[in-house]
Amino acid sequence: MKKPYIIILLLLAGVLFSGCGNISMNNTGNVPVVTAAKSIVPNISETDATKVDFTFEESEKSFQTAMAPRIQVKPEDVVLQVINTNLDIDTADEQIMLLKKRDDPQGSIRVAVVDFDTVRNTYKLSWEAETQAVNMRSFNINLEDVVGDHNLELVCSGTNKDREQTLDVFRKTQGPTGIGMYYEPILSLHSDGTIEIERQDRSQAYNLGQKNGISFLIISNSHDEESENLLDMVRTEYFWSYQTGVYTKGTVEKIPGKKVEEQQLQKLFVSGESAFEEFVDGIWYKLDPKNTDTLVILDTNKKTINFYQKDIQEVYRWISSYKTRLPNVLYINGKNDLVPFINIFLSIEVLSVNSISISISEGEFSAMTGNQWNGLYYKLAASSPDKVIGSSVQEIKTVQKSIDGRYEASDGKVLQFSYPSFVLEEKGTIKNGGYALSMLNVPVLEMKVIDETGLVKEIRSYSYSLTKGEETGNVSLVLQQGTITVAGFQKGTDDPVVYEQKNDVQNPL
Repeated sequence: MKKPYIIILLLLAGVLFSGCGNISMNNTGNVPVVTAAKSIVPNISETDATKVDFTFEESEKSFQTAMAPRIQVKPEDVVLQVINTNLDIDTADEQIMLLKKRDDPQGSIRVAVVDFDTVRNTYKLSWEAETQAVNMRSFNINLEDVVGDHNLELVCSGTNKDREQTLDVFRKTQGPTGIGMYYEPILSLHSDGTIEIERQDRSQAYNLGQKNGISFLIISNSHDEESENLLDMVRTEYFWSYQTGVYTKGTVEKIPGKKVEEQQLQKLFVSGESAFEEFVDGIWYKLDPKNTDTLVILDTNKKTINFYQKDIQEVYRWISSYKTRLPNVLYINGKNDLVPFINIFLSIEVLSVNSISISISEGEFSAMTGNQWNGLYYKLAASSPDKVIGSSVQEIKTVQKSIDGRYEASDGKVLQFSYPSFVLEEKGTIKNGGYALSMLNVPVLEMKVIDETGLVKEIRSYSYSLTKGEETGNVSLVLQQGTITVAGFQKGTDDPVVYEQKNDVQNPL
């Protein structure tokens, strides 16, 4: 008989039964053999790990399969998942149900077993227990013989409300009444690092059902709370004890952060673009004694690149990324969020697990900003941009309304707009460039002047308003010079300038 190992992987759209490594079946049933060790830590993002605020109406649609519970569920409970499987050697299938309290979406996920009562010829709830996990999107339940006695344990992994990895292992045992399926907890762990089962190949005698096999070690890697170095880890082994009937703490080893960092970087450098993007995702602050307010926020979810310096904000769309021949360098291409033809080219060199070097080259961006963004950056602790920059950060919304047309000011200045370009005549010179309209705390016009070589040489920001005279029908465009900041548009000291468009010229109003 092959070693029994059944993996039940819960997905959003349904239930998949799968294994890892080479899988074969024995002659007596669908019992897969898994030869490779497998980490049970779900590969999820920090954002997903904190999403426990889904409504139960949504959860039922997302997680519940066509399988219906074979018992009446309490009104205060909601069924997240139902799995039909055979947990023993009888002919009737059992059901595993995952439950939550309907009025407590952040409560623990409960696992329950529904067994067939041959005396009453009906199904009944045989056993139920809480896990530490709260997030269904990161929850997995496996059936695996981790002890090595040819019985399948319920292995439940997920994340708790503190975004820690969790592991709960339940072992089948004799119930209080001696009737029905019953389980007892033999291990319950949570870690701010990783938890994994260290699997090993078992003997031929185990595979033939002649002897018990070796028990699998379960290993937790957590931050060393006695160390200020965030990379210093504590590796703790848990081994199965037949004497106590539970997993017991064994060897505890402290791993220096330098060794951990070297392993992490080595793995990163041989990975592709997606791994690098995940690494650079977040908030980075510039090491600059003269200016402590320079931040770069790389957001892979929103595909944006944000530059902050004091009250100045520049937003760019993250277009593409690619690795270079150097193993620790990633190139990022971006476009201005307001004026699409303004491009940026970032070269990001990974120096350590918490530091990068950013260099901006080519394109108009370099000519516009010089080297103010180039330099050494350090990773800021996990937080949101609003918490770092302040709750007054204004969201920039593109405005589709057109101001196309020709406008003249009383001092002889002429502005002509034809989206996305403009021509400005002032003081005997003609300036060309691109413009964009946006909405902050007020309507904003941003104009970027382009020189003969195609580089940005000047940026002008104005608040603007359009009015139409009732008698003349002329359109007035009032521009107030100012600055775009993270708190919105701030007016400058210059007086507003009024441009007028005659009613015999096509206007936007």
